[in-house]
Amino acid sequence: ELRNDASFPITANANYWGEPTTTELNQNQVNLSRIYDKIDNSSYGLVTIQNSRFSPMGQVIGTSPSITSQPQSQTVTAGGTASFTVAASGSTPFNFQWRKNGNSIGGATNASLVLFNVQAGNAGTYTVVVSNSVGNVSSAEAILTVNPASSPLATRAIIKNGSSFAISVAVSPVAGAGTGFIEEVLPAGFIATGISGGGSFNGSTGKILWGPFADNQSFQLTYTLQPPGGFQGNAFVSGTAYFSGATIAITGDSLVSMAVTGAPATLALTKVYGFRAVLINGEIGRTYRLEAKDNLNSGAWTPLADLNITQNPRIYLDADATEKSQRFYRAVLAQ
Repeated sequence: ELRNDASFPITANANYWGEPTTTELNQNQVNLSRIYDKIDNSSYGLVTIQNSRFSPMGQVIGTSPSITSQPQSQTVTAGGTASFTVAASGSTPFNFQWRKNGNSIGGATNASLVLFNVQAGNAGTYTVVVSNSVGNVSSAEAILTVNPASSPLATRAIIKNGSSFAISVAVSPVAGAGTGFIEEVLPAGFIATGISGGGSFNGSTGKILWGPFADNQSFQLTYTLQPPGGFQGNAFVSGTAYFSGATIAITGDSLVSMAVTGAPATLALTKVYGFRAVLINGEIGRTYRLEAKDNLNSGAWTPLADLNITQNPRIYLDADATEKSQRFYRAVLAQ
Protein backbone atom coordinates (compact mmCIF):
# COMPACT_ATOMS: atom_id res chain seq x y z
CA GLU A 1 0.00 0.00 0.00
CA LEU A 2 1.42 3.37 -1.01
CA ARG A 3 0.17 6.41 0.94
CA ASN A 4 0.96 10.06 0.55
CA ASP A 5 -0.42 12.06 3.46
CA ALA A 6 0.95 15.38 2.21
CA SER A 7 -1.17 18.10 0.63
CA PHE A 8 0.87 17.90 -2.57
CA PRO A 9 1.76 15.02 -4.93
CA ILE A 10 5.04 13.15 -4.41
CA THR A 11 7.10 10.76 -6.51
CA ALA A 12 7.89 7.34 -4.99
CA ASN A 13 11.54 7.25 -5.97
CA ALA A 14 14.38 6.33 -3.59
CA ASN A 15 11.68 5.86 -0.98
CA TYR A 16 12.10 4.32 2.42
CA TRP A 17 10.13 1.30 3.66
CA GLY A 18 9.60 2.23 7.23
CA GLU A 19 7.73 1.47 10.39
CA PRO A 20 4.24 2.65 11.40
CA THR A 21 3.84 6.04 13.03
CA THR A 22 2.53 6.42 16.57
CA THR A 23 -0.96 7.29 15.32
CA GLU A 24 -1.05 4.21 13.11
CA LEU A 25 0.11 2.02 15.96
CA ASN A 26 -2.72 3.37 18.12
CA GLN A 27 -5.11 2.47 15.31
CA ASN A 28 -3.59 -1.04 15.15
CA GLN A 29 -2.16 -0.41 11.68
CA VAL A 30 1.05 -2.42 11.76
CA ASN A 31 1.58 -3.34 8.11
CA LEU A 32 5.29 -2.72 7.54
CA SER A 33 5.07 -2.90 3.73
CA ARG A 34 4.00 0.71 3.18
CA ILE A 35 5.63 3.95 2.16
CA TYR A 36 5.17 6.76 4.69
CA ASP A 37 5.93 10.43 4.90
CA LYS A 38 6.05 12.56 8.04
CA ILE A 39 2.38 13.66 7.97
CA ASP A 40 -0.30 11.35 9.36
CA ASN A 41 -3.39 12.53 7.46
CA SER A 42 -5.31 10.07 5.29
CA SER A 43 -7.34 12.80 3.55
CA TYR A 44 -4.50 13.55 1.14
CA GLY A 45 -2.56 11.36 -1.20
CA LEU A 46 -1.20 11.05 -4.70
CA VAL A 47 1.82 8.83 -5.34
CA THR A 48 3.56 8.59 -8.71
CA ILE A 49 5.71 5.45 -9.00
CA GLN A 50 8.80 5.66 -11.18
CA ASN A 51 11.28 3.02 -12.38
CA SER A 52 9.51 0.20 -10.53
CA ARG A 53 8.76 -3.36 -11.52
CA PHE A 54 6.17 -5.53 -9.79
CA SER A 55 5.21 -9.20 -9.93
CA PRO A 56 1.54 -10.18 -9.57
CA MET A 57 0.64 -11.29 -6.05
CA GLY A 58 0.78 -15.06 -5.68
CA GLN A 59 3.24 -15.52 -8.53
CA VAL A 60 5.80 -18.20 -7.62
CA ILE A 61 9.38 -17.45 -8.59
CA GLY A 62 11.81 -20.37 -8.39
CA THR A 63 11.64 -24.13 -8.20
CA SER A 64 10.50 -26.11 -5.18
CA PRO A 65 13.03 -28.65 -3.83
CA SER A 66 13.16 -32.26 -4.89
CA ILE A 67 15.36 -34.91 -3.30
CA THR A 68 18.00 -36.42 -5.55
CA SER A 69 19.72 -38.62 -2.95
CA GLN A 70 17.78 -40.15 -0.06
CA PRO A 71 19.21 -40.89 3.43
CA GLN A 72 19.98 -44.60 3.78
CA SER A 73 19.08 -47.04 6.56
CA GLN A 74 22.01 -48.46 8.51
CA THR A 75 23.00 -50.72 11.36
CA VAL A 76 25.59 -49.56 13.90
CA THR A 77 27.14 -51.21 16.93
CA ALA A 78 26.58 -49.28 20.16
CA GLY A 79 29.37 -46.76 20.60
CA GLY A 80 29.78 -46.30 16.85
CA THR A 81 28.92 -43.40 14.57
CA ALA A 82 25.84 -43.11 12.36
CA SER A 83 25.58 -40.66 9.47
CA PHE A 84 22.62 -39.67 7.28
CA THR A 85 22.94 -37.44 4.22
CA VAL A 86 20.45 -35.93 1.79
CA ALA A 87 20.94 -34.12 -1.52
CA ALA A 88 18.35 -31.94 -3.25
CA SER A 89 17.80 -29.92 -6.39
CA GLY A 90 15.77 -26.75 -6.89
CA SER A 91 16.14 -23.08 -6.08
CA THR A 92 18.73 -22.40 -3.39
CA PRO A 93 19.27 -21.70 -0.56
CA PHE A 94 17.85 -24.81 1.10
CA ASN A 95 16.79 -25.24 4.72
CA PHE A 96 17.07 -28.66 6.37
CA GLN A 97 15.29 -30.07 9.42
CA TRP A 98 16.01 -33.64 10.51
CA ARG A 99 13.39 -35.59 12.43
CA LYS A 100 13.44 -38.74 14.52
CA ASN A 101 10.20 -40.71 14.69
CA GLY A 102 8.42 -37.64 13.32
CA ASN A 103 9.81 -35.20 15.92
CA SER A 104 12.21 -32.39 14.98
CA ILE A 105 15.78 -32.77 16.28
CA GLY A 106 17.07 -29.56 17.82
CA GLY A 107 20.02 -28.08 15.94
CA ALA A 108 19.88 -30.73 13.17
CA THR A 109 19.64 -28.27 10.28
CA ASN A 110 22.39 -29.35 7.88
CA ALA A 111 22.36 -31.60 4.82
CA SER A 112 24.07 -34.29 6.93
CA LEU A 113 23.16 -35.63 10.36
CA VAL A 114 26.02 -37.29 12.26
CA LEU A 115 25.38 -39.16 15.53
CA PHE A 116 28.44 -39.98 17.63
CA ASN A 117 28.62 -42.73 20.25
CA VAL A 118 25.19 -44.05 19.33
CA GLN A 119 23.26 -46.01 21.92
CA ALA A 120 19.99 -47.97 21.96
CA GLY A 121 18.00 -44.76 22.46
CA ASN A 122 19.22 -43.44 19.10
CA ALA A 123 17.51 -46.28 17.21
CA GLY A 124 14.47 -45.20 15.21
CA THR A 125 13.20 -43.75 11.95
CA TYR A 126 14.94 -40.67 10.57
CA THR A 127 13.65 -38.28 7.90
CA VAL A 128 14.57 -34.79 6.76
CA VAL A 129 12.42 -31.94 5.45
CA VAL A 130 14.10 -29.87 2.75
CA SER A 131 12.58 -26.44 2.10
CA ASN A 132 13.25 -23.26 0.18
CA SER A 133 11.35 -20.05 -0.57
CA VAL A 134 8.96 -21.94 -2.86
CA GLY A 135 8.04 -25.12 -1.00
CA ASN A 136 9.25 -28.17 0.91
CA VAL A 137 9.62 -31.91 0.53
CA SER A 138 10.13 -34.78 3.00
CA SER A 139 12.66 -37.53 2.44
CA ALA A 140 12.08 -41.25 2.53
CA GLU A 141 12.46 -42.93 5.92
CA ALA A 142 15.89 -44.17 6.98
CA ILE A 143 15.93 -46.68 9.84
CA LEU A 144 18.80 -46.73 12.33
CA THR A 145 19.34 -50.08 14.04
CA VAL A 146 21.71 -50.17 17.02
CA ASN A 147 23.25 -53.51 17.96
CA PRO A 148 24.62 -53.92 21.50
CA ALA A 149 28.39 -53.91 21.87
CA SER A 150 29.87 -57.15 23.22
CA SER A 151 32.50 -55.42 25.36
CA PRO A 152 34.37 -52.12 25.06
CA LEU A 153 37.50 -52.53 22.95
CA ALA A 154 38.82 -49.09 23.93
CA THR A 155 37.55 -46.81 26.71
CA ARG A 156 38.54 -43.19 27.37
CA ALA A 157 38.77 -41.45 30.76
CA ILE A 158 39.16 -37.65 31.10
CA ILE A 159 40.31 -35.82 34.25
CA LYS A 160 40.45 -32.03 34.36
CA ASN A 161 43.81 -30.81 35.67
CA GLY A 162 43.79 -27.03 36.05
CA SER A 163 43.83 -25.51 32.58
CA SER A 164 44.43 -28.84 30.80
CA PHE A 165 42.99 -32.37 30.73
CA ALA A 166 44.69 -35.69 31.53
CA ILE A 167 43.35 -38.32 29.13
CA SER A 168 43.87 -42.09 29.23
CA VAL A 169 42.61 -44.74 26.80
CA ALA A 170 42.41 -48.36 27.99
CA VAL A 171 42.69 -50.78 25.05
CA SER A 172 41.77 -54.47 25.45
CA PRO A 173 41.49 -56.22 22.06
CA VAL A 174 40.17 -59.76 22.44
CA ALA A 175 41.90 -62.78 20.95
CA GLY A 176 41.30 -62.95 17.23
CA ALA A 177 40.88 -59.19 16.81
CA GLY A 178 44.16 -59.07 14.89
CA THR A 179 46.66 -56.23 14.65
CA GLY A 180 45.22 -52.78 15.21
CA PHE A 181 45.68 -49.06 15.67
CA ILE A 182 44.14 -46.42 17.95
CA GLU A 183 43.31 -42.93 16.69
CA GLU A 184 42.18 -39.94 18.76
CA VAL A 185 40.69 -36.83 17.10
CA LEU A 186 41.13 -33.62 19.12
CA PRO A 187 38.77 -30.62 19.05
CA ALA A 188 39.82 -27.81 16.69
CA GLY A 189 42.63 -25.67 18.13
CA PHE A 190 43.60 -28.18 20.85
CA ILE A 191 47.04 -29.81 21.00
CA ALA A 192 48.37 -32.98 22.64
CA THR A 193 51.52 -33.24 24.75
CA GLY A 194 53.13 -36.03 26.80
CA ILE A 195 51.88 -38.74 24.45
CA SER A 196 52.70 -42.23 25.72
CA GLY A 197 53.38 -45.52 23.98
CA GLY A 198 55.08 -44.17 20.88
CA GLY A 199 52.01 -42.28 19.71
CA SER A 200 52.44 -39.40 17.29
CA PHE A 201 50.44 -36.16 17.05
CA ASN A 202 49.73 -34.52 13.70
CA GLY A 203 49.08 -30.84 14.33
CA SER A 204 47.63 -30.21 10.86
CA THR A 205 44.92 -32.89 11.24
CA GLY A 206 44.52 -32.72 15.04
CA LYS A 207 44.92 -36.51 15.36
CA ILE A 208 47.00 -38.85 17.54
CA LEU A 209 47.87 -42.30 16.19
CA TRP A 210 49.17 -45.30 18.17
CA GLY A 211 50.05 -48.79 16.95
CA PRO A 212 50.37 -51.40 15.74
CA PHE A 213 48.98 -53.37 18.71
CA ALA A 214 48.62 -57.12 19.04
CA ASP A 215 45.35 -58.70 20.17
CA ASN A 216 44.68 -60.53 23.46
CA GLN A 217 46.71 -57.93 25.38
CA SER A 218 45.94 -54.76 27.33
CA PHE A 219 47.38 -51.31 26.67
CA GLN A 220 47.12 -48.03 28.58
CA LEU A 221 47.57 -44.92 26.41
CA THR A 222 47.85 -41.45 27.94
CA TYR A 223 48.31 -37.85 26.84
CA THR A 224 47.64 -34.30 28.03
CA LEU A 225 45.07 -32.26 26.14
CA GLN A 226 45.85 -28.55 25.99
CA PRO A 227 42.99 -26.17 25.00
CA PRO A 228 43.68 -23.01 22.99
CA GLY A 229 44.23 -19.80 24.92
CA GLY A 230 41.05 -18.30 26.30
CA PHE A 231 38.97 -21.40 25.64
CA GLN A 232 35.65 -21.47 27.49
CA GLY A 233 32.67 -23.76 27.03
CA ASN A 234 32.46 -27.36 25.84
CA ALA A 235 34.37 -29.43 23.28
CA PHE A 236 34.45 -33.12 22.44
CA VAL A 237 37.18 -35.68 21.84
CA SER A 238 36.41 -38.58 19.52
CA GLY A 239 38.40 -41.66 18.66
CA THR A 240 38.39 -44.94 16.77
CA ALA A 241 39.94 -48.38 17.22
CA TYR A 242 40.91 -50.13 13.97
CA PHE A 243 41.46 -53.89 14.24
CA SER A 244 41.55 -56.25 11.23
CA GLY A 245 39.29 -54.02 9.19
CA ALA A 246 36.76 -53.43 11.98
CA THR A 247 36.07 -49.81 12.94
CA ILE A 248 34.86 -49.33 16.53
CA ALA A 249 34.34 -45.98 18.26
CA ILE A 250 36.19 -45.43 21.53
CA THR A 251 33.67 -45.33 24.37
CA GLY A 252 33.72 -43.58 27.76
CA ASP A 253 34.35 -39.90 28.41
CA SER A 254 34.37 -37.45 25.50
CA LEU A 255 33.45 -34.03 26.94
CA VAL A 256 36.05 -31.44 27.92
CA SER A 257 34.60 -28.34 29.53
CA MET A 258 35.85 -25.00 30.78
CA ALA A 259 33.06 -23.11 32.55
CA VAL A 260 32.17 -19.69 31.20
CA THR A 261 32.18 -17.18 34.05
CA GLY A 262 30.25 -13.94 34.08
CA ALA A 263 26.99 -12.34 35.05
CA PRO A 264 23.83 -14.23 34.06
CA ALA A 265 21.28 -12.40 31.94
CA THR A 266 17.81 -11.38 33.06
CA LEU A 267 14.88 -11.66 30.66
CA ALA A 268 11.58 -9.84 30.29
CA LEU A 269 8.81 -10.14 27.73
CA THR A 270 7.08 -7.37 25.81
CA LYS A 271 5.46 -6.70 22.45
CA VAL A 272 6.85 -4.66 19.56
CA TYR A 273 4.47 -3.82 16.71
CA GLY A 274 2.22 -6.68 17.80
CA PHE A 275 5.01 -9.28 17.88
CA ARG A 276 6.41 -10.96 20.97
CA ALA A 277 9.83 -9.71 21.96
CA VAL A 278 12.41 -10.66 24.59
CA LEU A 279 14.30 -7.98 26.51
CA ILE A 280 17.75 -9.19 27.54
CA ASN A 281 19.77 -7.42 30.23
CA GLY A 282 23.28 -8.79 30.51
CA GLU A 283 26.94 -7.96 30.96
CA ILE A 284 28.09 -5.38 28.41
CA GLY A 285 30.50 -6.89 25.88
CA ARG A 286 29.46 -10.50 26.55
CA THR A 287 27.55 -12.78 24.19
CA TYR A 288 24.46 -14.69 25.28
CA ARG A 289 22.76 -17.46 23.31
CA LEU A 290 18.98 -17.01 23.42
CA GLU A 291 17.12 -20.35 23.38
CA ALA A 292 13.43 -21.26 23.36
CA LYS A 293 11.10 -24.22 23.71
CA ASP A 294 7.33 -24.61 23.67
CA ASN A 295 7.03 -27.14 26.49
CA LEU A 296 9.14 -27.20 29.64
CA ASN A 297 8.37 -30.88 30.18
CA SER A 298 9.64 -32.18 26.85
CA GLY A 299 11.74 -31.33 23.83
CA ALA A 300 15.14 -29.74 23.43
CA TRP A 301 15.97 -26.06 23.78
CA THR A 302 16.22 -24.51 20.29
CA PRO A 303 18.91 -21.84 19.74
CA LEU A 304 17.40 -18.62 18.36
CA ALA A 305 20.36 -16.23 18.15
CA ASP A 306 23.75 -15.32 19.64
CA LEU A 307 23.35 -11.76 20.95
CA ASN A 308 26.26 -9.51 21.87
CA ILE A 309 25.24 -7.08 24.61
CA THR A 310 26.20 -3.59 23.48
CA GLN A 311 23.50 -1.89 25.54
CA ASN A 312 20.77 -2.86 27.98
CA PRO A 313 18.24 -4.02 27.26
CA ARG A 314 18.97 -5.91 24.01
CA ILE A 315 15.72 -6.63 22.14
CA TYR A 316 15.03 -9.86 20.23
CA LEU A 317 11.85 -9.98 18.11
CA ASP A 318 10.51 -13.54 17.99
CA ALA A 319 8.27 -13.58 14.91
CA ASP A 320 7.92 -17.39 15.15
CA ALA A 321 6.07 -17.08 18.46
CA THR A 322 3.02 -15.32 17.01
CA GLU A 323 0.94 -18.46 16.53
CA LYS A 324 2.13 -20.29 19.65
CA SER A 325 -0.01 -20.61 22.76
CA GLN A 326 3.05 -20.57 25.04
CA ARG A 327 6.79 -20.05 24.69
CA PHE A 328 9.66 -20.32 27.18
CA TYR A 329 13.05 -18.60 26.90
CA ARG A 330 16.47 -18.81 28.51
CA ALA A 331 19.79 -17.02 27.91
CA VAL A 332 23.06 -18.98 28.08
CA LEU A 333 26.32 -17.09 28.58
CA ALA A 334 28.38 -18.00 25.52
CA GLN A 335 31.51 -15.87 25.79
